[in-house]
Amino acid sequence: MKSSNLMAWVVPVASAVLAFAGAVLGTYLAAKLDQSNWEQRFALEQRKSIFEKRVELMDKTASLLSRSPIMVGLQGNVDSETKKIYIQEGCLKDGGKPANCEMNFDRDVVERSAKERYSMNAELNSTLMLSGVYFGPKTNRVLHEVSADPWRATKDQRKRLLDAMSSELDYF
Repeated sequence: MKSSNLMAWVVPVASAVLAFAGAVLGTYLAAKLDQSNWEQRFALEQRKSIFEKRVELMDKTASLLSRSPIMVGLQGNVDSETKKIYIQEGCLKDGGKPANCEMNFDRDVVERSAKERYSMNAELNSTLMLSGVYFGPKTNRVLHEVSADPWRATKDQRKRLLDAMSSELDYF
């Protein structure tokens, strides 16, 4: 009788312990898999975000570098107005009368051109700096070549820069 009494006790307790252990193990495994899934989703979101930023930087770089003729024109505006000042000063120093030496210097042209140049330079420099951060070594090598004066980069240099960026879109 005692043995059957003991058996009556052991079977339910063992079943309860096994059920509890199964529940704990199941919860632990589910949490671990959920954490692993979350980490994978987070890594994927990070890669997606970096990829999108790289595409944006590549687009912006191409757009800005294609505006180099505008930069040359703005520099030409500033240079021509500056030359007018030097010509006027030279005329006056050579004894010319102020009425004969007036060159109609346009400060507004210089100011607008200078502001536009500074704005374009700031935008290009920040874009190239961020490109150096977001892209890999291939892009950084070409950026280093172009960094002296990106506005005067040759067509080949611009193409190599964009090719390097394109090849490193999925560089992780």
